[in-house]
Amino acid sequence: MVVSYDALATTTLQLVRKRLADAIFKANPFSAFMLANGRVKTESGGTQIEEPLIYAVNSTVKSYRGYDTLDVSPTDELTKAVYQWKLVAGTVSISGEEENKNAGEQAIFQLLRAKIDVLERSMRQKLNEMFLQSYSLATSKDFLPVGVLVHHNPGSNTVGGISESGNTWWQNKTKYNSSGTPTITDDWRTFFYDVSQGIEKPDLILTNQADYELYEKENAGKLFLTDTAMMDVGFENFKYKGATVMWDPMMDDSTIRPFTDGTYGNDVNATYFLNTQYLSVTIHRRRNFVLTPFRQPVDQDARVAQLLLMGNLTCSNRRLQGRYAHG
Repeated sequence: MVVSYDALATTTLQLVRKRLADAIFKANPFSAFMLANGRVKTESGGTQIEEPLIYAVNSTVKSYRGYDTLDVSPTDELTKAVYQWKLVAGTVSISGEEENKNAGEQAIFQLLRAKIDVLERSMRQKLNEMFLQSYSLATSKDFLPVGVLVHHNPGSNTVGGISESGNTWWQNKTKYNSSGTPTITDDWRTFFYDVSQGIEKPDLILTNQADYELYEKENAGKLFLTDTAMMDVGFENFKYKGATVMWDPMMDDSTIRPFTDGTYGNDVNATYFLNTQYLSVTIHRRRNFVLTPFRQPVDQDARVAQLLLMGNLTCSNRRLQGRYAHG
């Protein structure tokens, strides 16, 4: 039986659709960690993404004796951060010429798989760029980068519709060591405690290659535990006070990977101390790496399909996030 091009294309899309989201998220340290720890969630709709926040204590909690009057005053300790939906798309296109040159079921299948694989790799790279690019390079259409949620200079920014000015509870922590030869072990230890509050501690430390190597050098000969889930998907790491430490090529440094051409514009020699319990990659349920059917444009001898994503990176507690950097 001769299989039509449309039927084969549909079957191919159905086969790859099931693995695309996992494959894309597992390709980079930050998104892989978020996926493995349940920080990727889906929502059914809404004009915006809303994150409920607790920003104050309940002031009616007091000690009392006997017939003392209890405080029943109304309290307002809740608010919300509001984030906008962002859209990302990539296109698979096959010209009539390519289709004719690859006539035959196996040839068409291989062509489709090759083009979809390229689209998958491109989507991986784009998402990682958006997550880790500098706040100064992020456009209004991009997913919010970590560098916006965990800013290098908190105090006068507006994030999630909430101004930092006058709201210290909505400001992330920062530390900068101007020394050109920092002691990463000492700096990280102090800053880890600065970002922690009681049982609330960073669970992901995302750094650059140079600082990752420097920490290893300073602690040579010591035994490190690892995050086996991250090792299983291919990312070298070690555990630090319970947090998983990984490096990402998108994180700039001044020696090994200095992006002096401004490719990514990330702040040099930065390390993020993240409590991902309060971070989320929120995806719209109807645009969760959806592959559309192939369609033919009215003015081209070709067929095109789109890979569609709708979502954003959000935060519900910025004071438990931190950014360390050095000269």
